[in-house]
This record gives sequence, structure tokens and C-alpha cells, in this order.
Amino acid sequence: MTLRILKKFGGSATLVDYSAQALNVAKRNALREGFSERISFIQDDAFNFFPRRGYDLVHSGGLIEHFPMPLMEQLVRKHANCANAHGYVVLMVPAPIWWYKAMRSFLEVVHWWPKDFEMPLNKEKLKSIAERSGIKVLKSLQSSGLARASAIVGVPKHLA
Repeated sequence: MTLRILKKFGGSATLVDYSAQALNVAKRNALREGFSERISFIQDDAFNFFPRRGYDLVHSGGLIEHFPMPLMEQLVRKHANCANAHGYVVLMVPAPIWWYKAMRSFLEVVHWWPKDFEMPLNKEKLKSIAERSGIKVLKSLQSSGLARASAIVGVPKHLA
């Protein structure tokens, strides 16, 4: 998603991930697309990341759904706290639709589902979590198709 944002709107980005492997994939993709000079890569735990400045856009996809509720809310607050005074927050998670449930059940039966925790969220639940965690939700969405996701776009309440 970061590369698509940079292609459409320009600017620069900072990617934070705990996984060195994930960062290496992101670096290869950025290099292939010609964006490696515009992206900073930081290996850190999102809970312990404290930026020196706020960002115009703080987003994640495939992160918060891997934590139980108290930690999920803490991570959403972290997103809000990393945005600058005019910044936005975008969160995307898998939606609990029949396709997700069927594929996950199948992959668990054949032992191909990763053993980590994952909680898909519908757009109403994601919106509720965001609002409880300090984000004023401007829009909540649920994409269509097989790779359906729930998403919110918002601004930090303390800056709204």
C-alpha cells in the first residue's frame, strides 16, 4: 500500500516492522519500483516506536488483527499518536466473511495456516475499536471481492 500511495501522491515514507524478513521484502519492492531513496526502513516493535516527528499519514494493513483486544487498542492509539496535527490514520484488517472463514478452516485442517493469532473484524467493530482508541472516524469501508477487508480513515481525536 505504501508504494501505491507514493506513486499517486509523492512524498516520502517510513516503514516500521519488527520482522527483518518483512523489511527486506519491502526494500526489494521499493528498489524494484524506484522508491528506495524515498523510504526509510526501521526495524522496531510498533509498541516501542516513538517517532521524532508526526506523520501526515499513519497506516497499517495486516497488523492490529494479530493482537488480543487490549493490545489491539494500544496499537491503534499508537497510530493516532504518530500522526501530526494535520495527519490521517488508515487501518485495514481482514473481514470475517464466508470466504475468509472457509479458506482459514481449510488451511487450518491441512496445517498451512500460520499458528499466530488473527482476529478478522467487520467495519463496525473496527470503527468501534478506533473510536475507543482515540481516532475520530471519518469513513469506514468494507471492500468487495474475495480479498475483502475492513478499513477506517480517521484523524486523531486529540487533534480533531
